Amino acid sequence: MHAIAVEAAQGLVRTFTPPRSVAGMTELRTMVQTQLAVNTGTFVLAQNQDLDDLKRRIEAAVDEGGRFVEFTVVGNRAVSVLVTPITQIALTVETVQLYPRDTGDADFPYGGHFDY
Repeated sequence: MHAIAVEAAQGLVRTFTPPRSVAGMTELRTMVQTQLAVNTGTFVLAQNQDLDDLKRRIEAAVDEGGRFVEFTVVGNRAVSVLVTPITQIALTVETVQLYPRDTGDADFPYGGHFDY
């Protein structure tokens, strides 16, 4: 039996496959990962990002003629992007291998100079 667990939190749906032992092997656990492309740069969003809220904030920034929109990326690092009416933005969602350190908690970043 192949189980899928779904967690809904603030508009975000995170799916992952729990580990299952098959003939001495552990099944790969996965999670949904979202990439945000802004003009020519791409950001991989941290888990627990509320995508509906992020979309609303991007749309509001465009409606207001431009302003900074903040979000958290993998590594639990905060990013601010100036969004204007001419900014090109694309959101891409894919299933990737589970990375347990990707919590979305900007108070506990990782991947810096002292975390290799």
